[in-house]
Amino acid sequence: MRKVFLAEQPNRRFATIEEVAGTVAFLCSRSAAASITGIALPVDGGWTAH
Repeated sequence: MRKVFLAEQPNRRFATIEEVAGTVAFLCSRSAAASITGIALPVDGGWTAH
């Protein structure tokens, strides 16, 4: 699975739980992300950009 999924992955690793949790915490904050609405924010290490 890693061989197939990570072959085209720019950073050659899966996102960590901490990275996803950090993004969730940012998006749930009242001030830092208050103006962010209706957007897809990939936490994928560049997968969607390749």
